[in-house]
Amino acid sequence: MTLERFLQHSVFTAVFAVAASGCNCGGSMMADDAGATTDSGGGEFVADASVTADAGSGIDAGTDGGISSDAGVGDAGAGDAGLNDAGFVSDAGVDAGVSIDSGIDAGPLNALYGNIAGKLVRFNLPDGGITEIADSGQPYLVAAWDDSAQVLRVISDVYTPLGGTPPTPKLGTLDLCTGVITVGPHLAIGANNVRRAEGLARDPDAGTFYVTVGINGTTTPTEFISESNGTVDISTGAVTVHGNHQTLQDDGDTLMFVGPSLYLLDVSTANNQGALYSINTTTGAVITSINTGPKVLRVANDPTRNVVFATYGEGTGTNRGIGTLNLSTGTLTKLGADLPNTLYPNSQFTMLVSVPEPVCP
Repeated sequence: MTLERFLQHSVFTAVFAVAASGCNCGGSMMADDAGATTDSGGGEFVADASVTADAGSGIDAGTDGGISSDAGVGDAGAGDAGLNDAGFVSDAGVDAGVSIDSGIDAGPLNALYGNIAGKLVRFNLPDGGITEIADSGQPYLVAAWDDSAQVLRVISDVYTPLGGTPPTPKLGTLDLCTGVITVGPHLAIGANNVRRAEGLARDPDAGTFYVTVGINGTTTPTEFISESNGTVDISTGAVTVHGNHQTLQDDGDTLMFVGPSLYLLDVSTANNQGALYSINTTTGAVITSINTGPKVLRVANDPTRNVVFATYGEGTGTNRGIGTLNLSTGTLTKLGADLPNTLYPNSQFTMLVSVPEPVCP
């Protein structure tokens, strides 16, 4: 594949920033409409000056799903209500046909975290602003909460660099107070190291962890799609493949459980498409799908609110933010205004996870 074709088909250009971690729990950064000129060529992200560009994570432009329409994006103002002990407005509704607190009888609400430009951030709900917590040192992170161990499981070094040289994707845990990642085993299918791993989700009933992984490709990062799904042993990194999913690009960009149902998101910004699929947890096959459009990039279920959150943005790393996703229609409803383009320029949220409120020193 030529470099020109790779740039045309790439959604993210992997950039690796290794920074000292430390807690910066400063003031909340509210989203506003401040704009900045960004490079929109090729639909890829241009590395921020604070990080060093490395091998890209491209997306194959071929489509199998036949889904072409873009789901509508609604703007919803956050309601005015009192803050609860977790710092969240507990009664603010959104125009997605669901309140962000619907179905909750009692109990604490989860917190929502993301990763952008090598920074661990926390979303301020329901207004959509963010608070920077610490350096993660990773431009891309894949995460799932382990309710049994009460830790955040992550996959770091998500994409194998050009040529297939180390590092390869590996499991670990992330400290939500400091951003420090404790690295564990490499992901492997038999004797083959996984070359790309983009989805990680825990079955809330069985406690089993599911992943989307890829081992195809030898030289070009755009060939390293996460074409397979299955389970992973979090102690050893051993992946058991259940099957290959037939989606827009046969690529699993993220995973989540909503109750007993496993969902996979495939984003094809180059083709102006995106879709969310329900997956058979035994065979790995697609059951159903809904169109989400190319702007929905990461999804996370919040069981304490009975709401699915989603990050959104353009392929150029602009017009970014957080919203709620309607699982029946695929419609995204924004929470607050877009993040300023001058904040973390040309970068997207590469992780979204709902977790119990952490207790930090």
